[in-house]
Amino acid sequence: MAESRRERMTRQMTQDAYFRLILDGRKQKLSVTEICKEADVNRTSFYAHYEDVVMLRRDIENHVLSQIPVLSEPDAITSDRQFVELLERFFAYIQETSACSAS
Repeated sequence: MAESRRERMTRQMTQDAYFRLILDGRKQKLSVTEICKEADVNRTSFYAHYEDVVMLRRDIENHVLSQIPVLSEPDAITSDRQFVELLERFFAYIQETSACSAS
């Protein structure tokens, strides 16, 4: 079943709050209460989407990684050589992206 607009908005507000708190840098470990207060969502809404703060962070990480074309390819890595090739494509992508944004 697809996520509703409200669910997507709650997820986005929660993720944005997590980023703001991390960037603020006052603490290394954030609590659900802090995130909910910053996002202006209640704890029930948080727990409807995430088990805990670690799951929130993993969801964010997975989303970011899925946006990198060379990492979102469905090929399974079954050898060291394939892993090295993936890393080479990843670093080439980073280098190309960095060069484009520097221009």
